Amino acid sequence: MTKVTVIIHQSLRVEGDKFEFQNEFTNISLLGAIIELLKKSQGLSAACLENGRKKPGLLYFSDKVELSSLGLLETNVDETDDTIIRIVPILHGG
Repeated sequence: MTKVTVIIHQSLRVEGDKFEFQNEFTNISLLGAIIELLKKSQGLSAACLENGRKKPGLLYFSDKVELSSLGLLETNVDETDDTIIRIVPILHGG
C-alpha cells in the first residue's frame, strides 16, 4: 500500500475543513486517490475537481514536479513510493 497525502494551498481552503488529507491506497491512480481523499470535504472537492477531473487553473505538485502537465496523475499508486501532493492555484502569489 502507498500512502498518499494531499495538502491544499491556503487560498483554496474552506473554513472549518481540514487542509491536509492522508490515506493508504492500492490499485488506484493518483487522481483517483486525490478524488477519494477530497470526498471528505464537499467544499474542497468542488474547489479542486470538476466532473471527476482536475479543475483548470490548479497545479498538482509532488517533489517539485507538476503532475498533470506530464500526465502523471494517471500513474497507479502501486508504481510510486509514499507521495505528498500539493494542490496550488496557478495565481497563488508566489
